[in-house]
Amino acid sequence: MIKTICGLFIGICMSSLSGMAQAVPANWNCNTNEEFNVKICHPATWNFDDTTSGAKFFVFSPAENAQDQFSQNFNLQASNLGGESINLQQYVKLNIVDIKANIKNYQQVSIKNITVKGVRWSELVYTGNLENDPLKIKFIQRFAIDKGNAFVLTYSAEANKLDKLYPTALKIFNSIEL
Repeated sequence: MIKTICGLFIGICMSSLSGMAQAVPANWNCNTNEEFNVKICHPATWNFDDTTSGAKFFVFSPAENAQDQFSQNFNLQASNLGGESINLQQYVKLNIVDIKANIKNYQQVSIKNITVKGVRWSELVYTGNLENDPLKIKFIQRFAIDKGNAFVLTYSAEANKLDKLYPTALKIFNSIEL
C-alpha cells in the first residue's frame, strides 16, 4: 500500500515537473538563426521570415481580417561586438537615442530589467509612429548582451491591439534561447 502511494506521488510529481518544463505549446513552430544560434518559437499560424533584409528574422502574425492595417511582428537584430566593451545599460541608452531619431511622436512607457532563461534583458516599452504613418504603434523591445553579441528583440503592434495580443507575445518573448 505504501509503495503504491509513493509510486503514485512520484508519478504525480514527475508529471507536474514535465508540464512545467514544456513552456512551448505543442502547436507552435520553433526556428533557429544559425549565425547567432538564437531559437524562437511562435504559433504555427505566424509566418517566420529570415530572408527580409534589416533583421536576422521576422515573425509575422496573420491578418485579423481584410481591414487589418498592420501585421503584428517580432524581429531580431543581432551583432557581434567584436571585443568592444559595452554594458547593457550603455547599449540600451545608445539604442534609445537612435529610436528617438527614427520614431515620430516617441513616448517611453516603461523600462525594466528582467531575466529570461538565465539571460539578463532590459525591456523598453514605447509608442510612436513609423515614418509618416498616422497609425500609432506600441513597441516592446528587449535588449541583451550575451557571449560577445548584442541582441534586440522587438515586438510591434497597433497600440490599441497590443493588450489583446500580449499573452501570445509574452510566450514568444519567453521562448527565446540565446
